[in-house]
Amino acid sequence: MDYRDRFGLFKVNGDYWPARLLHVESWTSYRREDGNTYRGHSEPAYNIISYTWGRWEIKGQGSSLGIKGVEWTIPSVNAQDAFSVDQFRKVIEVACEGVDFLWIDIACIDQENRADKMKEISNQASIFFKAEKVFVWLHQWDHEKLEEQVGNMNEILSELESQCHMVMYSSGSDDEDMDWETAREEIPECLRDDEWINKAVKALKKWREEPWFTSLWTLQEMHLSESATILSKGATTVSLDGKIVGINHVEDWVDSLTDAVRGIYFEEPFPTGINKPKLDQILEHADILGLGQQYFQNTCTIYSAAKFRTASQELDYVYGIMQLFDLQLGEASEPDGKFSLQDLRMQFAAALNRRHPIFSQLFVHSKPPEHGLSWMVGENSILPLRLHWNDLMPEAYCEIQVNEKSGIAHFRGGGCSFQSLSALLRQINEERPSKRWQDILLDAWDDSLEQIPEDFLNLDRAQNLRFHELGDALSNIFGGRLKVFWLGIATDPARTSKELSIGILAMETSISDRTVFRRIGLYLWPELEDDSPHLDMFEKIWEQMNAEMC
Repeated sequence: MDYRDRFGLFKVNGDYWPARLLHVESWTSYRREDGNTYRGHSEPAYNIISYTWGRWEIKGQGSSLGIKGVEWTIPSVNAQDAFSVDQFRKVIEVACEGVDFLWIDIACIDQENRADKMKEISNQASIFFKAEKVFVWLHQWDHEKLEEQVGNMNEILSELESQCHMVMYSSGSDDEDMDWETAREEIPECLRDDEWINKAVKALKKWREEPWFTSLWTLQEMHLSESATILSKGATTVSLDGKIVGINHVEDWVDSLTDAVRGIYFEEPFPTGINKPKLDQILEHADILGLGQQYFQNTCTIYSAAKFRTASQELDYVYGIMQLFDLQLGEASEPDGKFSLQDLRMQFAAALNRRHPIFSQLFVHSKPPEHGLSWMVGENSILPLRLHWNDLMPEAYCEIQVNEKSGIAHFRGGGCSFQSLSALLRQINEERPSKRWQDILLDAWDDSLEQIPEDFLNLDRAQNLRFHELGDALSNIFGGRLKVFWLGIATDPARTSKELSIGILAMETSISDRTVFRRIGLYLWPELEDDSPHLDMFEKIWEQMNAEMC
């Protein structure tokens, strides 16, 4: 498999072998024995089938796949609404291409033993990592339907790409790739064409009509198996330009669409003749699908995409994505424990902040956060346009540890007065106005932020001057109570500067006479060069802080 460690966010424990593998020729589930052997087969090659079936299960009736060597009842599904036993057998026979074994949930996870089930769930990343191939079975689409959807997306993207090439050639670029940094002066006409936009939105909606793209568990499997081959209901494949279509093709299509739209949104001033509400629908449906490059590089996007997926149990909204971050939470680490969804969400957020303080805070709250949990990513956390990067290389300058019982997050790192930093950056901007020297991304407001003028509600793509105005407003309203907690630096390819600093905007408050800080947003600024005349002043405003965030 090609599952990779992305910037240290996803680290896979590669030592784990599946508890069972299905030996296809004998239709027998082999238990793992000492030395990772399966009835004499040492660490055998195996493939995986990713599919969805739970919503069609019919307990105690109907026929099921005949699997030997198991102690549990193999689930039956409604053949009319989902798939028949014969169709299931056929896809298994196709998916065992080149190997003797398959990993498939109903034959390899004890469906009636909670502890065994959690053990396998908590090692999904390793199981997928070790597989030779992964096949995604879209059992609601026959070959013609799959071919039609692939053709539609390819036609839409071909039109966009041809116009992007024309734009770049007209501006003198020799680059064969789509490059919005060199092509922004001229916008492809299809992005002004409501008919083309409607076709693009309709195509995105069609993918979501296939249940595989609505299951919570397959959200995780999709990100664990980018190069998975797509199979139709009849276990056939579709080819495009001589290559078999896989999940990576769908991801690339969605990426190209969203990159093109975001390229327009960064234009200042906003281009005329653009139907922004219609283009918004493209980003909206990409979010619902959980596809696009930002989903592979940001915590909150995966977390928020989960709310659009179907799960049979509410705890699965954490259990079903935790292995994307190689986390083992709740019953996966404490088999005898009892956990609520809030318990699991707290464990999830605490683990992410501990491991990755930058990634864990790269979001804004779209709704006022739960009281005392302003630091915590949640289902209403979103990734602002300003943070939609295709590449991000973080280096943390701080530590964040969470007390899971109290919900308090302890920040340890550099901190300074927002007033001081904002004033310094404004001074630098007057000397070097060509750069965008500060970005302020505010969380959703509640009563504590009601003094901020309403016209600062959304500056996600506003011009530099507006951020300085917002900085002045925040300084006037909160004075010395507003701090910046320096999370670290990251590479931002949309900037002329190679490094971008990221900080938390933290407002000082108190609980029971104890000073604590409430997160109200994010603060971004480019790193100062080593020879900057302002570097000494910049360094003097910072101090080491040990602060509690609520």
